[in-house]
Amino acid sequence: NRDKSKLALDASTTTNGLVVFVCQKNPQTVNPDVKDLYEVGTIARIRRFWKVNGDYNLTVEGLSRVFIKEYVQDEPHFVVRVEEIPELTQQHDDEIEALVANITAQMNHYREVGGHLSLESSIAIFSAEDPNQLCNAITAGVDFKAFDKQQILEMIDTRDRLNKVSEL
Repeated sequence: NRDKSKLALDASTTTNGLVVFVCQKNPQTVNPDVKDLYEVGTIARIRRFWKVNGDYNLTVEGLSRVFIKEYVQDEPHFVVRVEEIPELTQQHDDEIEALVANITAQMNHYREVGGHLSLESSIAIFSAEDPNQLCNAITAGVDFKAFDKQQILEMIDTRDRLNKVSEL
């Protein structure tokens, strides 16, 4: 819970609850600068937001992957211009169908052996109608390393994204 992040969340009420989430390259950096942040993030809508004793708790809905084109403000919090990264849906061939089936089976096994999935994550994963949607739901709902999540976020090719998710 960094101060800049809290200020950005507070300001989200003026942007219809829209916020861009982006990971730090090194989570140990206390006061990250632009160079400390990745260039690809997720634009999301804040669904629920509450504060308890200075801690922020929120539920968000990821809308799309975005490339940060420009930082237009850095104080008191970052404000960015973004470009949406299109979800390119490839022709569903046998390999993509097999990867989706394999990943779905892996997620069922993960859940059966006690892997933690929230109800919202489970619904998003098991109702995904598109392979990219499946990748996005899994990376959002499963506790992968931030570096691995970032790699998947930055990938454009559906097959590459599915392969990476199945490896994790």
